[in-house]
Amino acid sequence: MCHDYDSALNCLNRSLEIEPNDAFAWKKRGDVYRMLAKYDKALHDFNISLALEPQDGFSLKIRGYVHYWLNQYDDALIDFNKSLELEPNNAWALACRGEVYRMLSKYDNALDTNH
Repeated sequence: MCHDYDSALNCLNRSLEIEPNDAFAWKKRGDVYRMLAKYDKALHDFNISLALEPQDGFSLKIRGYVHYWLNQYDDALIDFNKSLELEPNNAWALACRGEVYRMLSKYDNALDTNH
């Protein structure tokens, strides 16, 4: 929240040098890249984080959001659906999935919270 992204990236890079299998650090660095609109880098880091911890609902939601910004709607939908399997009542993930369905012109699916 302090918007000192350079310092955050430096710390996260150092952390990953020390512990390259730290899913939390990959997730956090991916989120910093997302905030900087460096979506390809964010996607890379979330892919690694999820390879280490495939049931991380937060990483799935945010990776879905990154896919959305890259116009990769089918991949975004997969991530939001997986995220909602883990957290079925997550309003943010439901709203994002509805937006993806709208972008795919699947309007009936956008209205159905069970789909």
